[in-house]
Amino acid sequence: MYYTQLKELVDAMISPLPNYSIHASNLILGTIAQESSFGYFIKQYNGGGALGITQMERSTFTGICNHFWSNKPALMTEIQDRTGIDYFKFEYLEFNMALAISMTRLHYLRIPAELPNTIGGYAFYWKRYYNTYKGKGTIEQFINNYHKYIPQ
Repeated sequence: MYYTQLKELVDAMISPLPNYSIHASNLILGTIAQESSFGYFIKQYNGGGALGITQMERSTFTGICNHFWSNKPALMTEIQDRTGIDYFKFEYLEFNMALAISMTRLHYLRIPAELPNTIGGYAFYWKRYYNTYKGKGTIEQFINNYHKYIPQ
């Protein structure tokens, strides 16, 4: 995927959400770089069930839908309007980049830890809160993919 276009989409989708910053944008871009080779893969074919350019797992998506919206109906409506969906369905992540980006930002918003402000910090944050200790991805892979796909 072309960097400038994806950056514009990321910023358009997350800027109306709470706590927008350049670091939130960079973290999402880094997540896309690591999880899908910057939009190249949108579905896992190795037996995993993650979908979309951020390779979100069903349990993460369901957790956001079941526990995050209860006191944020305006935010839910905003995301529905901006992504063109009527209701949240996991399978939509595969082809709706705007939804995948928005849901990934919401996932990171659930984390009480402050956002980092360096590439290494983004990598550690991604590993701890998105990929988790059980995931196969590494901090080093994230950093390498960040440098590979995101101009400095």
